[in-house]
Amino acid sequence: MLLTTRGYSLVYRSESDEPLVSFVDAAFGDAGDMYYESTGGYLIFAHGDLVSWSTQKQKTVETSTAQAEYTALNDAIHVIKGIDHQILIPAAVDLKKKAKSALK
Repeated sequence: MLLTTRGYSLVYRSESDEPLVSFVDAAFGDAGDMYYESTGGYLIFAHGDLVSWSTQKQKTVETSTAQAEYTALNDAIHVIKGIDHQILIPAAVDLKKKAKSALK
């Protein structure tokens, strides 16, 4: 399979002035989950191109929506630090996070 697709490639274009943007979200104790496990996820864009993403059950049991949001944010920050060092993006990181419960 790999032999027949070796001509394929991903093309990244610098279409954004923002070097790194991340979107993070989490759901606390998903409905229907008998163990009340939270789910978190993130999308990370470098100059407008998606370079990393994840969604998964969180490894710890959270006690609030805000805590679930911060756990997802922590996971994204670890990835961002690695991306920053790997592709030499300037340290200016604009982290946009949807955490309404944390602002209340």
